[in-house]
Amino acid sequence: MAGVRYLKGNFCAGRAFVDLADLAAQFAGWRDTVANPRLHSVLRERPVDRFARERGLLRPFPAEPHAGVEVRFARVTRQGLVRVETSDYSVPAVLAGQHVEVHLGADRVRVLSGGRVVADHARSLGRYWLVEDPDHRARPWAVEVRPRTTVLPLLAKVQVVVEVPDLRRYAALVGAGGGA
Repeated sequence: MAGVRYLKGNFCAGRAFVDLADLAAQFAGWRDTVANPRLHSVLRERPVDRFARERGLLRPFPAEPHAGVEVRFARVTRQGLVRVETSDYSVPAVLAGQHVEVHLGADRVRVLSGGRVVADHARSLGRYWLVEDPDHRARPWAVEVRPRTTVLPLLAKVQVVVEVPDLRRYAALVGAGGGA
């Protein structure tokens, strides 16, 4: 992890970035003027010289980019939802109670049952969101569930009502003196 420590201490320290493009531009300048021309303490050579020697040995990138998908397993709730991190994603309600595969990508959440995709949603990067496909409730084989609003924070829907009992009822039960 020395490379990460070097990057944090030498490139990231004291820098501010406007966006990802600004970060990439600043990194490229730092890499070409500071990191690659320096003498590496362990290798005892400059990274720019070593890369020039090894460039011919590198294989080309694959034609298809790596999907970068994390696979998880989840159980569908009675409401036909699958929780991924803190957000809920709808699936056909007929799958309630079943175990499904959840393929979590950078921008998509796909739910598979029996090897086929049963739900495909844009990934919510917020916390406590409900991402719902209305078609999951409209299918004739879907069980009746209470409809919920599409893509709203779940916390906005929480309302707690606390009833405060009249304590005089308890006093009447144990007697006015409160003792035995």
